[in-house]
Amino acid sequence: MPIGKKIEAEIRKRGFKITTFAKLINCTRSNLYNIFERNSVNTEQLKKIASVLNLDPFYFYSGLKEYKTEHALKISEETQAHYEAGDHVEALKKLVALLEEKLQEKDDIIRKLEEKIKRLSKSKK
Repeated sequence: MPIGKKIEAEIRKRGFKITTFAKLINCTRSNLYNIFERNSVNTEQLKKIASVLNLDPFYFYSGLKEYKTEHALKISEETQAHYEAGDHVEALKKLVALLEEKLQEKDDIIRKLEEKIKRLSKSKK
């Protein structure tokens, strides 16, 4: 299933109105419908969509055959263009940067949860 269809299914599953969701990601209703027809999505746009849906951006790539093959790095339109042009290093650098950002976000969440646990355990004493 193309990523656009996965995005559409997730939005509809959660009961969002298309116009409302489009406003949440700062795009028009027609642009959102265009996204639904795409096989790849710009990284920044995917991050906005995933954020509103409270999902990891890579959620939409899990299970896609194209993502698992050696000839199709479908992270975004931009990285796909680099990949097709033979610029594998640049595409991988962008992927690594995105993964590092997500890892940092998760580290921050873990740190905050650990702090909260410490505060709660101190207040019980």
